[in-house]
Amino acid sequence: MKNRLEYKYLVPVVSMDRLRTDLLRYLQPDDYAAARPGCEYTVRSVYLDSHDYKCYDEKLDGLHTRKKFRIRGYNTCGERSQIFFEIKRKYENFISKNRARTSYTNLRRVLTGPDADAHFDESEKADFSNFFYHYHRKRLEPKVLVVYDREAFECKFGSKLRITFDKNLRTKAASDALQLFEENGLRNLYRQEFILEVKFFQVLPMWIRPVLQKHDLTRLAVSKYTSSIDAQTTSSVRMNTFNRTIDN
Repeated sequence: MKNRLEYKYLVPVVSMDRLRTDLLRYLQPDDYAAARPGCEYTVRSVYLDSHDYKCYDEKLDGLHTRKKFRIRGYNTCGERSQIFFEIKRKYENFISKNRARTSYTNLRRVLTGPDADAHFDESEKADFSNFFYHYHRKRLEPKVLVVYDREAFECKFGSKLRITFDKNLRTKAASDALQLFEENGLRNLYRQEFILEVKFFQVLPMWIRPVLQKHDLTRLAVSKYTSSIDAQTTSSVRMNTFNRTIDN
């Protein structure tokens, strides 16, 4: 996937409706969101990390090149539920993502069976094999389940700009990837805010900066994964602030 830029902002929930109104002059719900009630859907991810939390620590250390590993699903579990094995890469300020899809019913067989890639289309086998390589080499294991509700928008005017409102972020510790669709025991994070993500290639459209300035929004290094890990422990070693201000 082509590298893109992602800017993140923590926005007070009380500003959500006004911000959405201002943005909808330029945006429309994407096809997937438009087909859902309320034009939103639920994103569910089990994040994996090494036993010693290497991915977590790389984020804390601000490494310019790093990876995150997750198994992602959407909405609620059903007979046709699809899941995605994803590697999200960060290099300097650029983000890329590789993903391979299969049925949720294949999840256990994919992680433990000898013919794991047999459950993927030919076009996605290479992406899964890359995930599977890191899964075994780094001895990745489930750490947290992260769930949120997403409003997803795309630019009306043909640019590749994408903006999402990630709301009602909730999480719990996970020890098994099969917990992907669990609801019990989730803990709410960012009760007074939601996460705004602005995703684009090369150059931001000129209209967006005045909207962000109007709402006094400042870029932050907001990480759903690291914030969720923090929520699972009271250790002073892991209680860090991830919302570091970045100059616009």
